[in-house]
Amino acid sequence: MLRRRREVASALLIISVLEAARALSQRPAQRLISRHPAAALRSRVCDNPLDGSVITRFMLRYGNMAGAGTSVEVDIRICLSCGGISKGESIMLKLPGFSRRNVGSVSDAMFAQPLATEGINAEFFNSSIWHKGTSTLQFLCSVQTRNGKRYIFNVPLSSGLTLPAHGVRFPSVPPAPDDIFYYTDSCNGGPREPEPVSKSDFQPVGFFVGSSIDFSPRAAGETSQISISLTPAMLIQSQELISVALPRFRCQAKAPCDLQPFKSELRLLSNKTATFTALSEWTDGNILDSGDVLGTLSMRLNHPVNAGDTAVIIISKGTGLNISTLGVDVNDQTLTGM
Repeated sequence: MLRRRREVASALLIISVLEAARALSQRPAQRLISRHPAAALRSRVCDNPLDGSVITRFMLRYGNMAGAGTSVEVDIRICLSCGGISKGESIMLKLPGFSRRNVGSVSDAMFAQPLATEGINAEFFNSSIWHKGTSTLQFLCSVQTRNGKRYIFNVPLSSGLTLPAHGVRFPSVPPAPDDIFYYTDSCNGGPREPEPVSKSDFQPVGFFVGSSIDFSPRAAGETSQISISLTPAMLIQSQELISVALPRFRCQAKAPCDLQPFKSELRLLSNKTATFTALSEWTDGNILDSGDVLGTLSMRLNHPVNAGDTAVIIISKGTGLNISTLGVDVNDQTLTGM
């Protein structure tokens, strides 16, 4: 069989930075109607709204590869004695720069239907609505929540939500309009005004101003050296993680990539005399609708990379990763990361 040779000029890579969570201090809910655009979704009127916060902690995470869409997971803690969020009430999450794609190619009417949520507590918030005009995700409470309990639920990958191409920044001080906010229309407490997600409970997603990926040899189906070059728009701290999706790539059985973890080489354009390492792992992922297997190469750098500097991560041929037997197109958009 003739093997095709195709080279890759560039691929979008996005870095995900996770910080350890710390307690989110409570802030009194306000009774005034906010001028914030997201507050326009509030539809529930409370005759005697309770003071304090019904949501005492709000954490936000994403999953999957950003370029191919993402899941959005909400992790909340309910107040100890306020009565919780009631059936019919909502939690609103404003996500500036996010978008939604019709990944299932369903009809417009079907695409406009509420989204089914997933997760260990999905029965309490079993549906959500994406409001395109305000880039707001509205979670609908379907079962009364209980005092002092923690609830985790998410909008899955199949919803078509996509992270912004420019990444997601940490909240600004003071808050800026493009920050991520949340609020609720619950009569048992707030925040009823849009509240920025705390930095400690927030997952930023950075981006690269330049990136490329190359292989040697450039032969479909062959074991190859993989060179990933990237120029971040922000500082990458030591021990932060970069993950790259390589659909249809395979790890040979009992090769170093099959014996986790393995070391990759890290070179910096600003320091050509030194060589650093990136502790790497290969993970075989889920089978996509196309039948492709979405493998992920994760690399934890042992040295910081300054904004604007160029880093090259080299995974040796001896690692045992095989290029897809179908080859790789120039500017292949399936090569994505976070």
